[in-house]
Parts: sequence; structure tokens; C-alpha cells
Amino acid sequence: MAEKKSKKKRAKSLWRRQRDFIFKSTANFAPVTRDQIRGADYLLRQVEPYIALLKSFDARGAETAFFKCVMFHGPPGTGKTYFSRYVATSAGEGKEHIRFVDARDFPRRDPAESWTPIDVKYLWKFLRAYVKKSSKPIILFWDQFDGFTEGDDNGSAIDQLCIEIDGLSGQPNGVLFIASTTSDLDDFDEQLMRAGRFNSDDAICFEYPRRKGRADI
Repeated sequence: MAEKKSKKKRAKSLWRRQRDFIFKSTANFAPVTRDQIRGADYLLRQVEPYIALLKSFDARGAETAFFKCVMFHGPPGTGKTYFSRYVATSAGEGKEHIRFVDARDFPRRDPAESWTPIDVKYLWKFLRAYVKKSSKPIILFWDQFDGFTEGDDNGSAIDQLCIEIDGLSGQPNGVLFIASTTSDLDDFDEQLMRAGRFNSDDAICFEYPRRKGRADI
């Protein structure tokens, strides 16, 4: 009986930490504004539609509801995280950026182990709850996304992620899911790269600046 109570207590504590992470945690990054970006006009043009989606979101109107997955892919040091911060900053009002959470920091039973379907399920449960309660959109940033997929030996966590993306556990309206990776898109599981999930239309390739870009910088 004591062991059962202890398990319940730990589960409740984890639930609270997970909820607080989505609802209350503060993203520890400095805002990135347009005038801080040099030599990457092609990237600015490609992220603009996602910023527009976030800005136009209105929880009361079906016409402004959205859910998007976008893959930022390219070599290390090409600005993937930097541009994620820019999207969050630009879509915010005044000095307040859009709520931005990094999936890798989401509290889990065992952070040292691979993600489980339950981990994925509760991450998305709280993302949907945040949008519903606040009537504001949220950005889920998943850095080193290839680490998640490569660590899922039996594919069960990926299966659960597809369920969440497809809205089978509840429509994730108001969520912009930015996955960042240094891997090629061909390296990912085919079921992740389908229309409505991640696909080439919603993938942005980051490259090292060329001569003109270096001159702008």
C-alpha cells in the first residue's frame, strides 16, 4: 500500500512539473529582431509565412486555426536555433515573444532514457491545454530531433508522435512545431515525412553564408 501511494505521489509530482513547464517556464533566450539578421534574406522569406500564422491566430475563429510542422535542417552553426528565436520574437506583441518551449527540457520519468509514448502523449496534452486556456499559440522547438527518432528503437514513440500530429488525441490547433536537425530529410522515418506531418513543402534548408551573405554580415 505504501509503495502504491509513493508511486501515485511521484506521478502527481511529475504531472505538475510537466504542466508548469508548458504553462509557466520562461524560455531563456534573448529576443532576435529583424535588424540583427544579416546575409540570410532567403531564410527570412521562408519563415515569414509561419510568423504570419502565429500573428493571425485567433482561438475563437476557425479560419485562423492552424497547426504546422516545419523542419529546419542543415549543418551545425547555420542559424537554425537563432531563426527559431526570431520566429518567436517577431510573432510576439511588443516585447513579449510567443511562448517557446524546447521539447528536450520537458520533464520525463527518466530523462536519461529514450522517449516513451507516454512522454510524447503528455507533452502534446499540455501543449493543447495551454492554447485552449490562454487562447494564444505556442511554439514547440525540438532541437536535435534526429536524436529522438534514432533513440526510438521500436518506433513506438514515433507512432505516438504521429497520432498527436494527426490530431487523433485532440486537434493541436495553435501549435507551431519546429524540429531542428543536422541530418538529411531522407534519414527520417517515412511515416514522419508525409503530407500533414513533415514534408518537403515545410522544410527549410540552412546553409553556410555564401560570398554575398558573408559581405552582408
